[in-house]
Amino acid sequence: MGLNDKCDLPPEAWREYVPEEGYEMACINLWWLLSPKDYWYAIISALIGAMIGIWFTIWHLKKQQHEQSLLCVERLKSCIENNIDLLQKAKKISADKKEFPNFPFDTAQFNHWLTQSHDVLDAELFKKLDWQRYQLDHISHKISIGNISILLISTGTPTQQNMQFLNSMYDEVLAHFDRVIRDLTDLSKQIPSKI
Repeated sequence: MGLNDKCDLPPEAWREYVPEEGYEMACINLWWLLSPKDYWYAIISALIGAMIGIWFTIWHLKKQQHEQSLLCVERLKSCIENNIDLLQKAKKISADKKEFPNFPFDTAQFNHWLTQSHDVLDAELFKKLDWQRYQLDHISHKISIGNISILLISTGTPTQQNMQFLNSMYDEVLAHFDRVIRDLTDLSKQIPSKI
């Protein structure tokens, strides 16, 4: 009687082949290796499992990308609102005290979230927002030039020409504040909240 023949016996009959107590007989039946039907089931099961795995991975990546896009858009809106608040504070300082503010605008974060939202935003809206980011940089430079001009004028003798230049800078910066506040407020409303 061969080993495969022993596998067909009930466990009580194994005792004559396994003399010591506590040992179980190893039963090896390799006939399934010769069955094409079992290979067919294995191949179909593997293909179905692979398709389910690929589908789940694609679904998970799209879901993760969608959540990331929503986060980028939310942070872009938050950054725009923060810059609008800074613009309003700067406008108040410039209008009330006839001084230039001593802070720049947050264009680095604006630029970061704008570029991260590139795929989500309409191309025209993206260009308009990028233009407003540039305008914030432009205002920041005007403020720096205005503060440097005040410093230079205060260290020397103020002339009528210097004071006219400074007053025209104030007026230009205040007008620029109004334009950018208006444009950024309008553009922030155009940013989609759902993708």
